[in-house]
Amino acid sequence: MIKEEYEWYVELEGEVIGELINAEYVDMFWYEYIVIPNKNYEYLISDIQLWNDCKFKFFNKVSLKYANNAFGHYLPLERKAYMRALYIDERKNNFFKRLFSFLYL
Repeated sequence: MIKEEYEWYVELEGEVIGELINAEYVDMFWYEYIVIPNKNYEYLISDIQLWNDCKFKFFNKVSLKYANNAFGHYLPLERKAYMRALYIDERKNNFFKRLFSFLYL
């Protein structure tokens, strides 16, 4: 499983506009990240309405896979985001692949 503790890219409309780094466990299911905007995208990653409307996509820096159910809240003065469901559970996919592998023989 790719966990919350890993670092993530923040994407908007196909452009990587920033990164989430230095994850810290906050509370049940919530992690805090430092938000690093990419050059010329600070105005987008700081847009509270984009965060509230869940317009961003998040993908892992190592696997480059998306966390499809992730959402969060951004605090612009602190440059921190509080995120939930920022992980990729690969076990589910592997289970079904093994379960139905006989179909692909």
